[in-house]
Amino acid sequence: MKLLAQDGFGPGDKIKMGLEKGVIDGALLSSRYRGPDTFGDKLNEVPSGAFLFDPHYHAYQYFGNTNAQLGKLGEWDYFTAPRRSALINGSEIKPVIQKVIETQRAYPLMGYITPNVYVNSADSIDAAIALNFIGSAKKVAQAIGINDKPVFATLALDRDVLVSGGAPLNDFIGALTSLETFPDGFYLLVGSGTVDEDGRHIRSDIFDEKVIAGWMYINHVLSINGFKVVNGFSDLLSPLLGICGAYAGATGWSTNLRQFSMGRYVRPSKQGGSAPLIRYVSCGLLARIKQTEHQDFSKIDGRVSNGLASDKYYGGETTRTEEALQSWDAIKDLCDKTISGDLERDLASFLGRIEKARALWSGLEEAGFSSGVEAQYERLDAIRDGIARFKKLAELV
Repeated sequence: MKLLAQDGFGPGDKIKMGLEKGVIDGALLSSRYRGPDTFGDKLNEVPSGAFLFDPHYHAYQYFGNTNAQLGKLGEWDYFTAPRRSALINGSEIKPVIQKVIETQRAYPLMGYITPNVYVNSADSIDAAIALNFIGSAKKVAQAIGINDKPVFATLALDRDVLVSGGAPLNDFIGALTSLETFPDGFYLLVGSGTVDEDGRHIRSDIFDEKVIAGWMYINHVLSINGFKVVNGFSDLLSPLLGICGAYAGATGWSTNLRQFSMGRYVRPSKQGGSAPLIRYVSCGLLARIKQTEHQDFSKIDGRVSNGLASDKYYGGETTRTEEALQSWDAIKDLCDKTISGDLERDLASFLGRIEKARALWSGLEEAGFSSGVEAQYERLDAIRDGIARFKKLAELV
């Protein structure tokens, strides 16, 4: 499975270094942070990566909102607020897709990501609109002569779609795999919650067993039907999605580049605060821990450290670029050691990793590091139970 950088604010030389070090395979470049005048700069700087253009079209619903923080999106010709009625009757869907594809034709990308709406419920009007966008993606591409690169249709789902599950979700997935014309793949986003128009964030955790199971199941169904699935903001769940057939996972260098939320497009009611602490991704603990915790935990049990080349960055003052490189290095290593192509064997192996991680946390707790451990147990349990739920959905038990 490929691991991509999720592009965003403050990229610096992180993507360039990640490609040179071989810890990422490319990047999902953001049209929200890169305008038309600078978008091509990164491609010219590092031409060897597998780059995709993230159109962020689902953010159109905040177009004109006084609290919106849409960055550079307003500079792109395709980013305009469509008429709701035109989305419902479908008259504006193909023109929007064409604008987004033609925008991307100017750049040396490995494929095209087509736009879509954000789906809050599997049995909603937005779900029907989303299916129309997906079913039209390849048709539009072919109509304008796009045959040289794969077309990835955006599928942006709120976590509640997966939590609700049941017949509505099954019907939606069934409709997704029964379209008249299919894209080559999907750019799959799972949102962690919603946001009020006044900027009050309603955050919900991705580490819920139903969310994890549903996300895995969609990757499984789409992959066995021959689609390439690029998962945005998948972070530490990337290995599990890869086990289920994902083509790629992605994560970035800040919290809002590791977990997707529509709240990213609205200015929060309270801004500011201290800079986030440097963290370390421990494969043994299956967690992202503080740099100070990494130093202290490693003295108790050396298995907290990964033993990878990127560990050298944590011997002194760690930079943000080094933190990103270590994070990608660890997640890529987890993917490489977890994904063999044998679904049931890989799931069993990952369950073993969860039990080892739990035992490692237990040992740290016994050594006196009790702060936050209970939350780590709950997170590991959610992953374990998510795997069990997925196996039932996929009829593996």
